[in-house]
Amino acid sequence: MTSVTIRSFTPEAVQSKAARKISELLLPILEKNKLLLLLSGGSAVKMYVELFNILLPRLTHPEHLVVSLFDERFVPKGSPDSNEQQLADVGVLKLLEDAKISWLPYLEKDMTSGEKQAAQVDAEFAKLLQENTHCVALAGLGDDGHTAGLLPTKDAAIIQSVFHSQQFVEYYHLPKDSANPFRERITCTPHLMTKLEKAVVYATGAKKRVALENFVGGKLTISECPAVALRSAKSSVVVLTDQNLED
Repeated sequence: MTSVTIRSFTPEAVQSKAARKISELLLPILEKNKLLLLLSGGSAVKMYVELFNILLPRLTHPEHLVVSLFDERFVPKGSPDSNEQQLADVGVLKLLEDAKISWLPYLEKDMTSGEKQAAQVDAEFAKLLQENTHCVALAGLGDDGHTAGLLPTKDAAIIQSVFHSQQFVEYYHLPKDSANPFRERITCTPHLMTKLEKAVVYATGAKKRVALENFVGGKLTISECPAVALRSAKSSVVVLTDQNLED
């Protein structure tokens, strides 16, 4: 299990400090390697604006960068509930377009099924990884310990088909023991997390404290605290937070 490095900042500074720290982590990779960068939704979305405003002007090889999502709600393309649309609304996708950075979407205009969409994204990720593309996830952390589209569950069928999947991306309906209102998900799996060069967890707010402690402690199972799967990343796991976990 990969050890965790924690960087704590004040609530007022955490967004800007996190953006700068992530840029510092990514630039050395992008100098020499192609990189698949996976973004999460939620509270990190606004931080990505600062990140890309710092990162993109400093890229000497913009063709090395491919950006996609860590997970997506299976909703119509353009839905305000989609992670992609939230990124578009704050200007992230425009920043990538202007810098001629490749964007790999999960959702398409005429989608027939979640299974087909997941299989398509899975194939794209597999191709990139087979080409020795490095992969980094900018992961969120829910106050229930979830990350990507993986929510805590005791449902044995979901644990087997999604949490233990050998695919990089899966589509599934949340089980009955998950209260989240967005029931259909396309998500990266724990198997994909074993391929990560680095995992960066951005978690702010006092409600995340217990989840952070569980993640850092690493004693819960992946089905109890899905974020624990991020600790299978190859080289490093970094937590960027406004919580002082030494208190």
